[in-house]
Amino acid sequence: MPDDAPELKRARTLADGAEVILVEPDSDARARRAAEIAEERGFFPVDPFDDLAVAAGQGTAALELAEDAPEGFERFYAPVSGGGLMAGCAVVLAALHPQAELVGVEPEQGNDTALSLAAGERRKVPPPRTLADGLRVRIPGKLTFPVLQKHLSRIELVGDEELLDAMAFALRELRLVLEPSGAASLAVALREGRGRCAVLLSGGNVEPSLLAEVVRRAGPR
Repeated sequence: MPDDAPELKRARTLADGAEVILVEPDSDARARRAAEIAEERGFFPVDPFDDLAVAAGQGTAALELAEDAPEGFERFYAPVSGGGLMAGCAVVLAALHPQAELVGVEPEQGNDTALSLAAGERRKVPPPRTLADGLRVRIPGKLTFPVLQKHLSRIELVGDEELLDAMAFALRELRLVLEPSGAASLAVALREGRGRCAVLLSGGNVEPSLLAEVVRRAGPR
């Protein structure tokens, strides 16, 4: 886990009985250390996103959405990091709601997928500096990127201020506590604000100090 991950996320992981090993906030460093641990202890490594079975499992979120909205929607928003979540969702929606525009959302400084799609090949970015600690992967997955190339309509970028405003909107209007990564898709949906949209929200690990700022923003407008 990155050593700058929210303390609440670390505490909850420990409470679930996991051993937490801290590394520098760089997805490459995390992958290297995970591979070393697997080699040292004889573990079988499971990639958090660049695994088609993992992506398929994450895609069940879109399957549930499709079941709940059989009449369809014009646009689907989801956060993109390594691409597992969006790849899985994209395959589902391409089959069940092919008319929907699929919009991936990345932090402004974690725009590896946007750059990769523009270049037609995977591109790496420096370690992103963003509140969205769950969206700091530096390069799209080798297995997930071709899926995104095939199905994704576009990528939109979001800044930290928009993330905070989206978190405040979710708290005020939806009574949901979202972490910055989980609010990324909502931020762009609010920015564009049109049509019948499906928005994937995920993650609620927020440091108390950051939540206090979100509460302040969520106050009377």
